[in-house]
Amino acid sequence: MKDILFFCTSSCPHCKQAAEDIKKLKEEFPKYQPINVRKVDENLNPEFAEKFDYYYVPCMYCDGKKMIEGDASRENLINILEEALK
Repeated sequence: MKDILFFCTSSCPHCKQAAEDIKKLKEEFPKYQPINVRKVDENLNPEFAEKFDYYYVPCMYCDGKKMIEGDASRENLINILEEALK
C-alpha cells in the first residue's frame, strides 16, 4: 500500500471538496480506509511544496507520480485510491 501526498491550500474550495470526497469514499469503500493521505498546505510548507512539479491545487501524488492536478473528480479520486492499494 502506498501513501497519497495531497497538496492544498486552506483557502481553496476545491481542496476542501476533495478532502471531503476522499473522506466519503473511505466511508463508502472500507478497503480505502487504511490509505494514508498526507495533506500538505503549500502556504504553510512552501519549502517542501517547491520540490514538486505542479501549478494547481488540489494536487495529489501517489508513489512519486502526479496523478491529480486541479481536477479532483470522483473518478480521479477513485483512480488514485486504487493506485495506492497496489
